[in-house]
Amino acid sequence: MKSSGYFITSDQHKIHYDRYSNGHDKVIIIAHGFYTSKHGVLFMQLVKDLSSEFDVIIFDFRGHGLSQGLFYWTSLEYLDLLSVVEFAHVHYAKIGVMGFSLGAATSIITSSKTAHIDSVVAISTPS
Repeated sequence: MKSSGYFITSDQHKIHYDRYSNGHDKVIIIAHGFYTSKHGVLFMQLVKDLSSEFDVIIFDFRGHGLSQGLFYWTSLEYLDLLSVVEFAHVHYAKIGVMGFSLGAATSIITSSKTAHIDSVVAISTPS
């Protein structure tokens, strides 16, 4: 079942998300790369592929897709992902994050700021 809405970050940005709930107790949060959005073909296929074993949350970073604000080159985007993780922590026993490019860098930064992320897959991370 798909639901959509907004998370509000600690610095008051509206971050748009889609949640695909299938009754699992573990979730994968997909974090897209720079100048893309959660609606990319790859991300929609990932949602489909992962949904048999996980619930999935996919969101748009600030300045991308349906989310508000400006892009800050990973200096503030961790607040976006952190708002998603805080929501997921209330609903799931295990949280994994799969990030691509900007999303990979932000996933690593965010995992250093919270104990709620159980695993990170970082793909094409800038260094």
